[in-house]
Amino acid sequence: MPDNDGASIGCFAWWFAEHVAALFPPDIGAAKFYRENWVKPASDLSGHAWLTASSPIQRSFLRYVTFTVPSPWAVSLLALMGEHLDRLSPAEQEEDVRARFHGALISNGIASLPFPIDNPSDPTFALECSLSETVLKWSEHQVEEQKNALRQLVEMSRTLGTNDGMCDALRKLVGTSLVDQVAVCLALKAKAYTEPTIAEGVWEIVSDATWRKEVLGSVEMQVQGLLIESLSVLLVDNREKWFALLPHYIADLCENTEDEERRRVLFLYVVHTSLASDTVSAVRRLLRGEQKAKFVEFAKEYRDQAEAMRSDYPPWVAGKLRGLMASLHVV
Repeated sequence: MPDNDGASIGCFAWWFAEHVAALFPPDIGAAKFYRENWVKPASDLSGHAWLTASSPIQRSFLRYVTFTVPSPWAVSLLALMGEHLDRLSPAEQEEDVRARFHGALISNGIASLPFPIDNPSDPTFALECSLSETVLKWSEHQVEEQKNALRQLVEMSRTLGTNDGMCDALRKLVGTSLVDQVAVCLALKAKAYTEPTIAEGVWEIVSDATWRKEVLGSVEMQVQGLLIESLSVLLVDNREKWFALLPHYIADLCENTEDEERRRVLFLYVVHTSLASDTVSAVRRLLRGEQKAKFVEFAKEYRDQAEAMRSDYPPWVAGKLRGLMASLHVV
């Protein structure tokens, strides 16, 4: 559904998911069976088709939530609890209850970065309400170390909520802990989906060869994947120089890494960004260059996977694949 309204598609997806879920038996055993044997294979196919299509879809807050927030109902509830948290008497709760609530608050807070600091005047979704009030009120009932960590989470959200703060954190990514790196990447993904003005600042960073080598090419693979996923979202929305250069920036990392597994993953990122940009020059660069022998097996794996799923592709996806498949041969 390229170029359609993201909010409308998101609403339809939630409505449709609710109706499909109602068809399954309401017991744990059945849920596990269908999740493993029906939902997971369908999800894998859908994910592959989605990466192949990389459809340009209009921004919306609901689309961002659907794609990036693992537990939107939990975050919504936590955001709404701020005003009433004292009525729950946090200090009087059992230790187990306090520990589980604290863990849920931290994990959902990080997953929804950058969360709102102040309440909007007329929110459409509960997720748009301030999570910081809940975090700060809960911090008053914690020991000093946990209190400081919660306050730092709010300050991080405040910083990453601005374009300047986001870009500064991106530049300095390598000098931070793995947890902070993941948090910055999650925030970048949120901004990519919701804030069109972030693209200019991010491009300035990505186009710096030193940053690509010292940051994008050296961070943990988990962090690298989150970064490239966010860059791919920006690529689809901004086109032009993103289309022409980003697949080649990733191809350069792919050619220069000595780690076999990282090379394989980067090759897939080259494929996906090439599909998203309707280009094949970065793929041909890898499969026709001096190091082409390193990519033979990767290309074969992708061809086999694409061929195995061909009958399930909608016409839009099948059309996008034709040009790439013709280039996935080592010469």
